[in-house]
This record gives sequence, structure tokens and C-alpha cells, in this order.
Amino acid sequence: MIEEEFNLNEILKLLKNSSVATAYSLLEDFRAKYFLSGVKPLMPDMKVIGPALTIQYVRYKDALKENFRGNAVYDAYDSMRGGEVIVAASLGRSDVGVFGF
Repeated sequence: MIEEEFNLNEILKLLKNSSVATAYSLLEDFRAKYFLSGVKPLMPDMKVIGPALTIQYVRYKDALKENFRGNAVYDAYDSMRGGEVIVAASLGRSDVGVFGF
């Protein structure tokens, strides 16, 4: 983990000028645990960069037990500011639909 202070705008500027492969290689230690395989842009030249607003997938039976209310995706959309991107955690699963599409 990086302990130094960082400037988010500087990091975003660097990422905008980097290839996906470069950013991906920098995250090597996290790939196996946190990355979904087969994810790709809708168009070859597409990039998405911005501060992340995170949501987490919860199994339906666990949501019922905990009496969760509302919809995390809608709540995230409602609270977003310009330039932010939504990142969804899926408990390491690649067979779930976090966004419901």
C-alpha cells in the first residue's frame, strides 16, 4: 500500500496519457483477486478515467437477512458528481449482475 500523500488530479492526468496495459501492469499484485476477466471497452479507443464511487454486490439472501432497503446503483447515480465513475465489487464473482442489465 502506498503511504505517501497524492494529488488525485495529477494521477488522473497521468492515467489519461497512459495505456490501459500500463495501468493494468501497475496493479499486478491485485489482479488475481480483484479483476474480472474478459472486461473490455465498448469501442476500441474508449477510456474511462475519474474518481471512483464504489458499490458492493450483496447476495440476495444476505440482503434479506440484513433487511437492506433501497438500491445501491440508483443511490450511487444520484450522488455522483461530474467526472466520477462507478466501480462495483462483486465478491470475486464473475457470474453476477451488479447493475441489473
